[in-house]
Amino acid sequence: MLKTACESLLNSDIIDIMKKLTHPITVTIITTVFLLALPFILPKKQTIQYSDKALREAALSGNMLPVPQTYEALLKVVDNPENPMSAKKIALGRELFFEPLLSKHKDINCASCHNRSI
Repeated sequence: MLKTACESLLNSDIIDIMKKLTHPITVTIITTVFLLALPFILPKKQTIQYSDKALREAALSGNMLPVPQTYEALLKVVDNPENPMSAKKIALGRELFFEPLLSKHKDINCASCHNRSI
């Protein structure tokens, strides 16, 4: 009987502790402390700075071709007999690239992030 009373007391203590640990504020505090400690726990990752020349050489060695500068050069690279390229399609693509109405809040366009001069 004493053993049963001790077990039930121990179980109720464990339940109380678990209730306190699973309280939303406690979970929030534990999560915040863990996230703030992550930079000190994880090893430092070295970042490598590449020059423009090294990046260009890596791209060319991986069979990446430069962007064609003329319509004729573009046709050689991307023309498909099933869906032929046309000047009208290119003009439509240009219009859509700069069209802010396609964004969720209608305030940015593709050109906001994708710099065509690069």
